[in-house]
Amino acid sequence: MRIKIIGWLILWFVAAGALLWFGELPGDVGHSIYGYSLCGHWGCLPPLQALVAMHGLWILVLLPFVAWAARTWRPIAIRIAGYSLLGLGILAIAGQCVHELLTWYMDVPADLRRYIWQRMAYALACNTDLPAVQMLVAGVVLLFVARKRGNQIRLGTASKCV
Repeated sequence: MRIKIIGWLILWFVAAGALLWFGELPGDVGHSIYGYSLCGHWGCLPPLQALVAMHGLWILVLLPFVAWAARTWRPIAIRIAGYSLLGLGILAIAGQCVHELLTWYMDVPADLRRYIWQRMAYALACNTDLPAVQMLVAGVVLLFVARKRGNQIRLGTASKCV
């Protein structure tokens, strides 16, 4: 059991190191692939590899918890955690969107306000301080697992439910 845990820890740190290495690559992969199409009146994205690295690290932070909960918790507890993460993700995304409406939308000329949806997507992509989308996805995954395990228990096919 200890060797398995050590193996997972090594794999986690290797994945984190690979993401950090990817984030430090010189240049801008997004600009070389897409040109200036990632820029607009809503702003220009930072280097794409840095965004991928930071969002990937948040996935790595949430992944052990989601895997542990999905494997060891009862379906009702998984469902509660799933709804909690889903709710937190929705609240974080809504808060970011309201922030953009109160700041950027009010500060730009009227003819640029039509880009508010691109600005909200830009703000969510660039906000690497809070894993809003990752929490939302983790909540959906946990809800899917809870539903699947709950159906297995009802059908009597669950081999082990702690």
